[in-house]
Amino acid sequence: MPSAKRKAQPSPPPARMPLDRRLLYAILIIYLLLAFGYARVTPFGQAPDESAHFVYVRHIGDGHGLPMFDSQAPGAGYEFHQPPLYYVLAAPFYLLTREADPGATILAVRALNIWLNCLLIWLSFLFAQALFPKRPRVRLACAAFVAFLSMQASISASITNDLLADVLFAALLWQAVARWPQGWRNRDSVLLGVFAGLGLLTKNTCFILLPLGWLAALLYFTRERQADWRGLMRAGAIITMTALAIGGWWLVRNQVLYGDPVAWSAFLRGFRGSPHPQDLAVHSPWFSGGEFSWLIYWRVVARWTYQSSWGVFGNMDLFLPGWVYWALAVVPLGVTVGLIRLWQRRAEWLEPWQRQALTLCLITAAIIWAMYLRFNVYFFQAQARYLFVVLPVGALLAALGFERLAPARCQRYLVFVPAVLALVVNVLALFVWAGPALLQR
Repeated sequence: MPSAKRKAQPSPPPARMPLDRRLLYAILIIYLLLAFGYARVTPFGQAPDESAHFVYVRHIGDGHGLPMFDSQAPGAGYEFHQPPLYYVLAAPFYLLTREADPGATILAVRALNIWLNCLLIWLSFLFAQALFPKRPRVRLACAAFVAFLSMQASISASITNDLLADVLFAALLWQAVARWPQGWRNRDSVLLGVFAGLGLLTKNTCFILLPLGWLAALLYFTRERQADWRGLMRAGAIITMTALAIGGWWLVRNQVLYGDPVAWSAFLRGFRGSPHPQDLAVHSPWFSGGEFSWLIYWRVVARWTYQSSWGVFGNMDLFLPGWVYWALAVVPLGVTVGLIRLWQRRAEWLEPWQRQALTLCLITAAIIWAMYLRFNVYFFQAQARYLFVVLPVGALLAALGFERLAPARCQRYLVFVPAVLALVVNVLALFVWAGPALLQR
């Protein structure tokens, strides 16, 4: 007679977290240590426009409502023309600590951007995973480069609306790229509209998120020989209505207050004191005899952009040793060679949907670069941080380029070279070069 009791079956062992996720958490921990290190050693105001951004946060936190830019008003900040979302998010950090030591208040507000950069690192991982789902090393290398780049780490440890803009660009690109293999649904259009609408409330650079959402839909719905025009029109309408429902009121407010929806006139007044290209001929040693030359000017812009892509600290006046920038030139050189090799064999390693997704990413990067160059036609603002809204795209290209520099058996190691170099420079900048100099200010 069978026993009434059955032998208990052993419970299966708990599923282990995938290795790439565990390594991603390790990357995030290393980043947090570095970022809070920068937040501790950098005096208040020794980061680009930090004082002006804090004035905006304090204005919101003290209950004065949304500011209006007026250069003649007492206590007005030159960032008062900016959209309010970042400052509204930062206000609770200010309120919780404003009765404490001023240093604690600054550190608390800076912490918001540190956590936003953690979100950016995670989104960079998801973005690379969506584009190359079968290549875990590439997504890890992409996330690691974003985490370890010293300029990004130092900016994320300051008070600025840059990080929220970076997050929204990464979120939109990730969501758009993920649609190609999975199919486009109405809720995907809503999400793109949400990111674009939040962008309208974050920074003027983010205004292009709405047309980028349209571009993503256009590339997707025309990917076949027989384009789905009805699906394209529906997606475009949903993206637009969602974005305007969230951020359209800000455009209306700008039109009423400043006479244009993007507050360009207020922006020009706010940057009135910034150096113009021709001013450099008088105040800098790069131009001989005070004669201005566009050729020399763009060489200066290129040099400052390259150096600040790795790290220029303080108020863009604390550089790394010159030989460091020269040594790091191996990264753009290696990336260029590797990407040329990839392009020559693109039919072997890229599926059609990946080519379309990469097209969206490259067009986005090209638009940001064009806006950056146009900005520098008006003002000398050769700061690579303005380009970091497409940092995940650059990090992905860096990983792909180095991966293809050697035979297959070596690619698993080369893919991490840019991230490892970025980490080494970051640690040395914090503890040897920039950090001690910042503590003395």
